[in-house]
Amino acid sequence: MSAAVSAPPHPALHPSRWQFPADVTASLNHNAQAPLRSVNLPPAIVGRFRSLSLERLDRIETEWAAVLAGDHERAAEVHNELHTLKGDARVVGFSDVHLLAHKLEELLVAAEHRNFRVPEEFDLVMTMAIRLVVMLLRTRDGVSLGGIDVDGFVQQIDELVADSQVRSVESTEQPPMSRRVPINVEPLDRVAPATQQGLAAAATDVYLESLRAGGAARERLQAVWRALSHQIADLYAAPLAPRVTRHQHAALRLARDLGKETAVEVITGDVRVRADAADALETALLHLLRNAVDHGIEFPDERVRLGKPPTGRIRVQVRMIDGGGEVEVDDDGHGIDLEEVRRKAVERGFMTPQDAETASERELTDVVLQPGFSTRSQVTDVSGRGIGLDAVRSTLARVGGHIAVTTHLGHGTTVTARVPQASRRLRVLCFPAWGADLTFAVPATFDAVPRNEDSADALDPLDLLQLETGSRRGNRLCIELNGEDFSAQLRAGGPPFRRTAERFCPTPDRHPVEVVRLGDDEALLLRPEALLPMRRRA
Repeated sequence: MSAAVSAPPHPALHPSRWQFPADVTASLNHNAQAPLRSVNLPPAIVGRFRSLSLERLDRIETEWAAVLAGDHERAAEVHNELHTLKGDARVVGFSDVHLLAHKLEELLVAAEHRNFRVPEEFDLVMTMAIRLVVMLLRTRDGVSLGGIDVDGFVQQIDELVADSQVRSVESTEQPPMSRRVPINVEPLDRVAPATQQGLAAAATDVYLESLRAGGAARERLQAVWRALSHQIADLYAAPLAPRVTRHQHAALRLARDLGKETAVEVITGDVRVRADAADALETALLHLLRNAVDHGIEFPDERVRLGKPPTGRIRVQVRMIDGGGEVEVDDDGHGIDLEEVRRKAVERGFMTPQDAETASERELTDVVLQPGFSTRSQVTDVSGRGIGLDAVRSTLARVGGHIAVTTHLGHGTTVTARVPQASRRLRVLCFPAWGADLTFAVPATFDAVPRNEDSADALDPLDLLQLETGSRRGNRLCIELNGEDFSAQLRAGGPPFRRTAERFCPTPDRHPVEVVRLGDDEALLLRPEALLPMRRRA
């Protein structure tokens, strides 16, 4: 059996630079002020846009770091990349990506007017905007990131740009930001999902060939399969350590700019999660570190008065907990005044007076995570708007994660953000092959009814996949599968049973089979709807 590795390239795609077909671009108005239109583009073009845009953001970040380090001529490349990103986002209908790219252009112009001698806030807003764009590119349509107030974040950019037009150039005593760490987008961002699935399909074919082979050939093919599947599994996982450590210096610079003495300790290991979960976690970490410096750590004279050392402590720890990646941000600052939270919760309608009076610490810290809640009476330049704890919680929840807060007044606050591990789990219906030491599985969305009688219409996966078997004597068992707009019968060697499978090498939907893990064992996940055309060809 042979299967296509990937879909044929669309004529509009180019390895590095590309343009949309003329009939598409002709139908769009590229005026930045005109409303965006919805265009039904081929999935291959949209997927290519996502992949190349992530690479483009990597270049933007690298060039921006070079500009801040003194190579101002490279600002022209940042302009070009942002302009291209904005135009491409307009064509595919990613409205929020288009808007943020436009605002980043305005930030860049404002920085040019200050001869790129800009305060820390410019750097942070640029980083936050890029993180938001990366997250938007990973959503299905590039819009509607629940919990993220894009309009509020844009307003913060507008205020920063307006403020830069009236302020004088910063003093030369401000140290340059040459130690800034660029984003360095992980390899996953350079491998489109269609390519990942195509590689998985090819690796699965190697696995099937190993089942057909014997002796030394089987051992060699199995070794090739293991190597390929491990590499493909790594494509779906992003390491957390680089995403955490690159923000350590930014937190130290912020503390210095605020006049605070702070030590930031980072403890990390080889923890990997899904790329979208890593993006969400990095967005959360940016806010949590900034929040700890701004809200948590006291000024040196206040700390001394409270009997604390003048230098505050922030510790960031990354670890694997219960099958997920966890980042804990712990500070020894003044903590959250829960009595103030209790009072504000009643004042702003988050709790009734009766509920607030009996509320536990967990219930009060949960209020802190609610949209629109704050104990501060005004928004500061550092606190900003648009990315709050409520947005952090929504960002994590969107990828199956969550956030927890514990605090001790006068002693500090610990915020823990957790996201799922890189593995993908799927409930499946399993059954043994008839006449072979092999287990098949189908998605649990199918209803299965075992039938003892044989049926001439039943599909035999072993025959369709051309796999050698042992004896097939004895009664044949058929399993009738019924799903949405689909019905078929499969030959089996025993009754079906339900399990949770790990998809570590996902193949495209059009591919008839995929290797999954059932604990320590492997099974072949079948797509019966893809097997039917194979039987007709046979």
